[in-house]
Amino acid sequence: MDTNEVEIRMETKQENYEVIDGKKVHTFYGHPSAWERIGAHLLTGIITGIPYLGFLFFIFHAISYLGYGKGIGYSILGYRVIDEKTAEKPGGGRLFVRGFYKYCFFWLAWLIAVTLFVTGMATELWVLPVIALVLVSVVVLVVAIIYLRKIATTPKKQAPHDSWTKTIVVKERPGDTSTGAMIAVIIGMVIVGIAVVGILSAVVLTSLSGARELAQDSQVTADVQQIALALEIERNAETGEYASGAFIPAELRTLVGEINPDIRWIDNSQDPSKYCVYAELSDDIDSYYVASQDGSGYEVFEPESLNECYDPSYDEFNFGDDFGFDDDYDNIDFD
Repeated sequence: MDTNEVEIRMETKQENYEVIDGKKVHTFYGHPSAWERIGAHLLTGIITGIPYLGFLFFIFHAISYLGYGKGIGYSILGYRVIDEKTAEKPGGGRLFVRGFYKYCFFWLAWLIAVTLFVTGMATELWVLPVIALVLVSVVVLVVAIIYLRKIATTPKKQAPHDSWTKTIVVKERPGDTSTGAMIAVIIGMVIVGIAVVGILSAVVLTSLSGARELAQDSQVTADVQQIALALEIERNAETGEYASGAFIPAELRTLVGEINPDIRWIDNSQDPSKYCVYAELSDDIDSYYVASQDGSGYEVFEPESLNECYDPSYDEFNFGDDFGFDDDYDNIDFD
């Protein structure tokens, strides 16, 4: 169609277009402002972000946008994307390119941010989630400034992706939509603020939790070593037997004081020549710290018997290394 045969009017009429003197005249009701368009996008984000149903809403949004030039937010507020020359709906391919231009920076920023966040949480490098948050914030701020400035300074209120794809956004219905758009902006900002606070809180709490677990592991490990040392000191020099019982022997309290309730003991009443004392750790790899007559160190599995208490070949650390003497306790003089 020759562009001379098309006219776009911004008047208050109920018809989308009419034919005057053989010429198709499209009638719309002005262009939405930058804040109104941002409100529409945030409205779309809020709806498609609804738990469980968000994906279905996103599919509806994509079909509506590619098929009719208006997604969920635009449909609710009465906006539509049209070709700047013909006033018709642009083709689906052009709308897809337009949408890709619009969101590619956000997608890239979110991809990098999510990668940094997951890596930081997995490796306990807490600076990475903070960097991810700062990255997304900077990208969103910069793009928003460019977006707002471009729309505010162009006659047709075109954002950069509108100019690149030769499209404009118009109002299909009369009336003021700024109030609804501003409400969406406020709700969106509140949700973003809550998300930021939640992310920072998660980082801080996880970091503190890791430090607390490390301190607890260090303490319980030291307690196990102390009990093992006390057993060696109280060992009968003539028979070579250790203090025995179904529970941690009470006579050890004179040397170690109050026994940590997290420490476990395997009954050695039937074989006092052996003992097994251990504690569960928060570490996902080395789950237990154990001590026996053969030494002390880290184990993956919980000991089930005196004979399975400690395998010196598993860990490079042992009781002798920790206390500065050999694992052959028969050669140690505790006097």
